[in-house]
Amino acid sequence: MDAAELERRIGDFDNTANVCGIDMQGPEELLELLYEDFAVSVGSFFHPVNLDILLTAGVITHEIKERCLTVERKVDYLTQHPDLVETIKGNSRWEEVVELCKQICALKLLHTL
Repeated sequence: MDAAELERRIGDFDNTANVCGIDMQGPEELLELLYEDFAVSVGSFFHPVNLDILLTAGVITHEIKERCLTVERKVDYLTQHPDLVETIKGNSRWEEVVELCKQICALKLLHTL
């Protein structure tokens, strides 16, 4: 893999982890974020194959990879239960996703220092 492709993957990974910091005003924004943006990004950029590439390149650690896989599982559950969207901001599964993404960002920052 060339350097440009790796940089693109890193950028996409970072954007996926950072998306949880967005403050949604209501269920419509969250629905769009979860189903149209975030779930697709998590499926692509937190996918085990992509995570293995980033791990091998030294961009992330095993701990970051495991948290990303947990996010992937939780987001998959949320997308399978659209009835949760109305209450998702207070839903513990969404709060766990947000917290895990914050941890991923913090761990990655520490890893790159």
